[in-house]
Amino acid sequence: MKLSTPLVLALLLAIPGCDRFKSRSEISVPERPGLAHTLYTGNMELFAEFPMMAVGEPSAFAAHLSRLSDFKPVKDGKVTVILSGGGPEERFEADPSKSPGIFRPEARPKQAGKRRLALIWEGAQGKEQFDLGTVEVYPSVAEAMKAPEPEHLAGGVSFLKEQQWSVDFATSVAEERTVRANLEAFGKVMPPSDGEARLQAPVAGRIETKGTYPYVGMNVKRGQVLAYVLPRLGSDAQPGLLSLEAERAKVRLERAKQQHQRMKGLFATESVSRRRMEEAAQDETLAQAEWQAMDARLKQFQEGVGGAGSPIVSPISGTLAAASGGLGSSVAEGQELFHIVSLDRLWLEVQVPESEAGRLKQPSGIWFEPQGTDQQFELSPRTGATFMGVGSAITPDRRTLPFLVSFPNQKLGLRAGVAGKVRVFLGETTKALAIPASALQEEDGLATVYVQTGGERFERRILKLDVQDGEYVQVLSGLQKGERVTTRGAHLVRLAASAGKVPQHGHAH
Repeated sequence: MKLSTPLVLALLLAIPGCDRFKSRSEISVPERPGLAHTLYTGNMELFAEFPMMAVGEPSAFAAHLSRLSDFKPVKDGKVTVILSGGGPEERFEADPSKSPGIFRPEARPKQAGKRRLALIWEGAQGKEQFDLGTVEVYPSVAEAMKAPEPEHLAGGVSFLKEQQWSVDFATSVAEERTVRANLEAFGKVMPPSDGEARLQAPVAGRIETKGTYPYVGMNVKRGQVLAYVLPRLGSDAQPGLLSLEAERAKVRLERAKQQHQRMKGLFATESVSRRRMEEAAQDETLAQAEWQAMDARLKQFQEGVGGAGSPIVSPISGTLAAASGGLGSSVAEGQELFHIVSLDRLWLEVQVPESEAGRLKQPSGIWFEPQGTDQQFELSPRTGATFMGVGSAITPDRRTLPFLVSFPNQKLGLRAGVAGKVRVFLGETTKALAIPASALQEEDGLATVYVQTGGERFERRILKLDVQDGEYVQVLSGLQKGERVTTRGAHLVRLAASAGKVPQHGHAH
């Protein structure tokens, strides 16, 4: 069962809250100020929370580990917390807890002062190390209680790790990329001029086949017989009568031939006039035409009864896009029966707005996004596409400049007739800050993103954007290099921000 977004949010908001930082032996002790660190390696994200450390006092860590490949919890391995520098090294280990993705080592430091804090995960897939920097180990709990609450634990939108792990969630780093200048257009996929065939009934009649009647989506070969049309004959068509009339016409023809030959002989001896000889020749011609008509009618009837009729042959190899009629149905002469399209190679007809036509010179590539999908297809010389030239005139009705792109379709699987948004790349490139377009949320007509400022903290930003290059969009302002934006699940973070009910610091695990 697929849950709606509001229901998903309601379930996420139902996570109960309690204290993260209290150790098993500190239930009656006032909570010490907490610390939180969010760090990344090439493979994992660590979000670690723990209270200020004091000599001899247990400090319970809540180390959340996520795989960056899918942003799901790490459920195996072992975590070791290490205090070093300024004294003997101290290590505190923990296996996975009952909450998948969370490790709970408990540190009980023996020496006060500034210590270097590190966390290491080791498992079947290798080893990941996180350097949490320098921390203060206080001489007593009383001294630790005087420490101020770090500012990074307050403010922003809270979206817990348990919530992130339970939905389709991901983040991406804002970084400099090579962005290609482009313009937006509209495109429609169509068969090439030699990749489409429409087959019509050659005569009025009845459709028959020698196998399965062709169906939409069926692959056909060039020269393949798809069906037969059995000619429609008059109501007086009876085998005996037609044979008799044909035989009579044949006899009349023989007589007319003999009479013509006789008149020619008499004319040679000047026994008859030229007019009589010419009349005999005309009689022979009429008898010949009458016999041919009757013979053709007889053969037409014989084919309709026992023959295959007129075959409907595919002139190309392709896929049936339309098939009308059906086995035994009647068709009129010229009625379209089958529409065949070759999908191996297609054309994309691009319509560039008149206002952008001046920028279009020699395209270097395009991205095509069919309507109703979030898929994007690259069409460029690198992928086997060919640009077939730009139109020389603006279409008067659309006020657009058209051009065609021919491209191989075997791997893309696009259908003829599909339309959608196109981005035409103009060959110019620049180095600029860019983020995945999937991170963008439109709010009140503004392009916004949700920046991850900590493991469970997010901040709404309004961005100023420039060109979109395929899956990435250039950012002009509102974001800094290295910041992480939410690319999947951003709408849930947005809902959490508007709900105002997400648990704050001190939730359950």
